[in-house]
Amino acid sequence: MSPAIDDVFEEVLVETFEGMAFASVCESEDQDWDDALQDAFWSTIELVKPGPARVTFVVSSDTAISVAEAVGGDDDPTPMEVSEIFGEIANTIGGRWLTLLDDGSGTELGLPKVGRGTPSLSGGAESRTYDLDDGRLLVLLERGDGREA
Repeated sequence: MSPAIDDVFEEVLVETFEGMAFASVCESEDQDWDDALQDAFWSTIELVKPGPARVTFVVSSDTAISVAEAVGGDDDPTPMEVSEIFGEIANTIGGRWLTLLDDGSGTELGLPKVGRGTPSLSGGAESRTYDLDDGRLLVLLERGDGREA
């Protein structure tokens, strides 16, 4: 199976956010991402096999802090703690997703990367916006072969 933002991915996304952050997730009716990216938190993880592909998760600073408070139980997480939590969320989603995509030929997952501001994208990314309890989540999927996901 080739990585795509489909029902399999969305099931993993919903279960991970519900399990880790106690947050509901649903696809947004408004797919326009109008949140400012300069203060955004992002996490990304490489799907080496099957792939290559990269999935990136982007949230506003306020949403990131709210999710980090739910996951970590701390009412005032540091920016480093917020980044670490979003790295772990990306790693969890990537790992669970690859398990479901495995066709028997094995899978390989890269290490999560985290950052602030506008994430670096190579272009041609499939995007989907989701509503969380306390904000919005932008998911970007890039395929390593240059084709849109």
